[in-house]
Amino acid sequence: MAFGKSFILSLVTVIAVGFFGFLLSMIIGEQIDQIVDNLSDLSDLSIALFGPVITFPYAIVFGLTNSLAEPITAGIIVQSIFYIVACLLAAVVAGKLGENKQEAFGSWFLTAMICAGVALTLTLIEGVYESLLTWTIVSIIIAGIVNGFLYGAVALLLNKAEFY
Repeated sequence: MAFGKSFILSLVTVIAVGFFGFLLSMIIGEQIDQIVDNLSDLSDLSIALFGPVITFPYAIVFGLTNSLAEPITAGIIVQSIFYIVACLLAAVVAGKLGENKQEAFGSWFLTAMICAGVALTLTLIEGVYESLLTWTIVSIIIAGIVNGFLYGAVALLLNKAEFY
């Protein structure tokens, strides 16, 4: 029962905090009029809901440090912070609610895989250019695995159970 509770609450946490960060970044970035347009497109909806899990952690940091391509705005900074906070907070929830370390790690890893799978499904339903299709599939799956292992380690370390 603890595994299910840990999984469901970490899934809800990552989606809710990520979506709140998306909305806040759009408001701060003065793109309020584009919120409805972005949420009507399935691939943008998948980024709004599952962006923290389908984005590589190094891409978040690189996006903040690379100001040559485009200037960094307050909206980008807020979205990057919420991408990291959403996954960390969900990993903490999974770690604290899991009965043992395996459940803590497994519930976060399952959360990451479910989020990546749903985001991939929404992106494929919407359709992407054929030249980008393979790269999109591989990128979303690998980002889910990387985030699953990275933040799964956080959940594992924050669990109160001891190895015996």
